[in-house]
Amino acid sequence: MVDLPPEIWCHIIRYLSLATLQSLYEVNRIFFDLAMDEKYRVITFDRVDNYLLRMLHSLRNIDIARRVRTFSVTPHLFHELEFVEENEESEASDAGKRWAFSNVLRRMIKHVGSRRQHQTRKREKHSIFSKSSVHVTEALLVIMPLLTNIHEFSMDWDFFNDFPAPYIDVLWPCISQTLQDLRLCVTTTKLNSMFPLPVVALPHVRNLRIIIKCHHSPADELANAQVAVASFVNWIKDSLESLSVRCMPMHDMSLFYENLGHFEHLSSMDLDLSLPAPLPPDKPIRSTLFIQQHGQTVRNLSLLTSLPLTPWSSYQFTFSNLKLSNLQSLTMSAEIMAMSWEHTLAFLKGHAAVLESLEIDGPIAPSELARLLSILNHRNPACILSKFSVSLYQLDSRLVANFAEDLQRLKVLKLQIGKIACETMFSITPGQFFPGHLPPSEDVHPFINELRTYESLAKWDLRDITIQRRSCCGELVLWNLMRFCADHIRAISSFAENGDMDIPDPPNTRPKFDGEYCPDGRVACAYGLDGETW
Repeated sequence: MVDLPPEIWCHIIRYLSLATLQSLYEVNRIFFDLAMDEKYRVITFDRVDNYLLRMLHSLRNIDIARRVRTFSVTPHLFHELEFVEENEESEASDAGKRWAFSNVLRRMIKHVGSRRQHQTRKREKHSIFSKSSVHVTEALLVIMPLLTNIHEFSMDWDFFNDFPAPYIDVLWPCISQTLQDLRLCVTTTKLNSMFPLPVVALPHVRNLRIIIKCHHSPADELANAQVAVASFVNWIKDSLESLSVRCMPMHDMSLFYENLGHFEHLSSMDLDLSLPAPLPPDKPIRSTLFIQQHGQTVRNLSLLTSLPLTPWSSYQFTFSNLKLSNLQSLTMSAEIMAMSWEHTLAFLKGHAAVLESLEIDGPIAPSELARLLSILNHRNPACILSKFSVSLYQLDSRLVANFAEDLQRLKVLKLQIGKIACETMFSITPGQFFPGHLPPSEDVHPFINELRTYESLAKWDLRDITIQRRSCCGELVLWNLMRFCADHIRAISSFAENGDMDIPDPPNTRPKFDGEYCPDGRVACAYGLDGETW
């Protein structure tokens, strides 16, 4: 075996298929442990099925339980199971009363089944019992104390009534000393009852993501939930480095930001800034004040929206007078830029000397992109932008050339496009194998010939490129188009930030979904089938 550190082998094993992983069990003890670590590294209990039953049995083994690093649980599914059982018992009782006489007659005339059939019925009965809420809850109570190496924990609580889940209370003390990443997607009702947690401290939590579910919640319940969450965030402030906050549906989160303290190590923020109604003109924008309060520590900032900008909605944020002296990465919604272009451009101009990565979520118009590149470009020697991601309605050769001329020192470019445009014909939606023909073939799309005329592409120092578009229910990577760009932008050595220029086979895989219809709502999924190859 090659003499590599265990950490390197762990990383390599994560890229292996399940079949290859299983073949490692018999190689030697080291590979057996590595394969077992990978098999049980991530455990997710989000449905009641055979996987859940197998894991409940396997995790009773201490040697297996200690290998779990990431654990996700959805408690309301087990609670729903109780209602299913009650309904089944009620229906069975009613049916028994209605058909009692018929059942007696059937038993009298039916031949007694064989021993094998009897054993089958016993197994079926045992299977039904194994999926009962009582059995699942008892099994969870047994395995929770054994999960002592959890680094990431996620909980999705979707019920607005506060039902008992004793296994969660048992889990918190067991993971308190190892937990580093915490994700909570919880209703306001549960948030108001779960804090404070039944532990003394969570000393190593670095990353926190909280989604507050508040459908039809009373105003006082939402307000209390914001205060409770803020109190919890303050409780882990000594170790917290990354904070992500959402509210579904979005509401004014001013009370949450108002109750937050100062965080010495907070370097990443991911905030949803949507508002169902504009704030009063005299009300301070608490989210902006909170961001500015951490202007010396914030390096990664994500400002997204879940609601479109309308006359009846707004955003609880402004770039006006905002100064983040160490900001390295900024992700923002196009709607936030549109709310105040002057403030946005002034902010970007003032941070050009520190901003290394800019990602714009949502399409922007050509005129808006031109304004952006007039402020943020490498003609300014102080500008250090090395990664740029933007969504465009359509891509044409002149636009690619503009990127090469305005952002000569750019290393990573990610484009989300809708169509391919050219000067001599109408725009088209590119298929996943576009362009299907390249010179010297005569059947070449004009975009290809136009792009070949720009000499600035050969001098561009771009190292990585990604071009993709939306196709039905997922994102479609245009590998062939990226390959063509690499032929003319000679510095490119990587596609889609993979570190190489290999094109997977198949190039795109349709997103997985359950049921007859695709997530896009169509009866027949059109992923990868739309667009023109040319």
